[in-house]
Amino acid sequence: MTNREETKGGLVWWHGAAATVLGVLYILFGGNLLVPLLGRMAGYTVGLALLIIAGVFTALSRTKIKEVVPMALPPVRQFFGAIGMYIGVFFFNTSISAVLSQIIPDFSAREDAINAFIKTLSPAVSLIVIALLPALCEEIFCRGYLTRCFRAVGKDWLVILLTAVIFGALHMDLFAFLPTATLGALFAYVALQTKSLLIPMILHFLNNAFSVVVVYLSGEAAEQASQTLEKLNLWQTISVFFLYIGLGLLFFWFSHLLFHKKKLFVKSSLAVFLLASFLFTGGLVSTVVETLSHVEIISFNSENVKYSESETVSFTFTVEEEGEYLITATGMGADPSRFVLTDGEGRMIEETLFAGYSMMNVTLELKPGGYTLMYLVQPEAPSETERIAAVSYQVTRINR
Repeated sequence: MTNREETKGGLVWWHGAAATVLGVLYILFGGNLLVPLLGRMAGYTVGLALLIIAGVFTALSRTKIKEVVPMALPPVRQFFGAIGMYIGVFFFNTSISAVLSQIIPDFSAREDAINAFIKTLSPAVSLIVIALLPALCEEIFCRGYLTRCFRAVGKDWLVILLTAVIFGALHMDLFAFLPTATLGALFAYVALQTKSLLIPMILHFLNNAFSVVVVYLSGEAAEQASQTLEKLNLWQTISVFFLYIGLGLLFFWFSHLLFHKKKLFVKSSLAVFLLASFLFTGGLVSTVVETLSHVEIISFNSENVKYSESETVSFTFTVEEEGEYLITATGMGADPSRFVLTDGEGRMIEETLFAGYSMMNVTLELKPGGYTLMYLVQPEAPSETERIAAVSYQVTRINR
């Protein structure tokens, strides 16, 4: 049976095009109209609006809901294969982000704004509005409804391409378009192969939930990671790009074989493995060599801090020449802790939020003089037994 025969008398391509236009119009104008009524919650209605639009066209075309929202239970191997392919695409998108960080003005500022927005919500609300609702609404609209509409236009690869482009465009972010569309292409591929939205919904939820969890658990590490990408030079960017492409290729290829329950094609798999290994190893070695040629460690220390109540440990270091310095510090203990960096006059330069795993990773312009890095641990209640936190820090001068 051809795709055109499958969709005869039901949803057709123009239903998908019309719904997409209406969805874009709602994103551009509809949400703003609801701001006086719902406040900032108006922005969370986009997914529900897409769901309603798809439902209206589905009803008008007299298409069965199960054709738009197929929820068959795929084999377990396809679930694990899809997770592996997702990890591969995640690495692909990381390589893309490394390139975009050199192109987009204020790349880290954009990422920081997203992280700050997530922190304005409680963890539970964030998981619902950023992970759960998009996983349900966007998958039903893009991989359910649009896929059903566009099956009439031709082959599966074209359906995947169309839905991926629309998925990327609906996020209304030019710089995030490519990574988002790549992820959308994977979700569409899995949906078409499994004839079910179950795995794409799970992957979509995990993808968004991961971002939320990282922001809440890592303190400011998520923001500092984007700053690190932004400060890569051209050769480091190229090296990181190939490193992650190699990792992504390795995960995607072998997970793809598991997903389709294919035999291990020795020649093809060996070729992919060698290519991926070459890209990864080349990228890794090049990154390390390029990084080491531009850095100079000026201070390093690590120790186990013993405490039974609130405790502050100070590390001092001296900067002899003005320049750019990378300060990295980690504190691993059972209680909330944070780092505070001050100059010789006691003025605070940088600080982290209290977290179970405290981490500072920041690049600063420092002038000659003495500096103090303080580690503050604060138990919720005094303990009768002595506890230990592993603390380490390193100050590195960056010569670009």
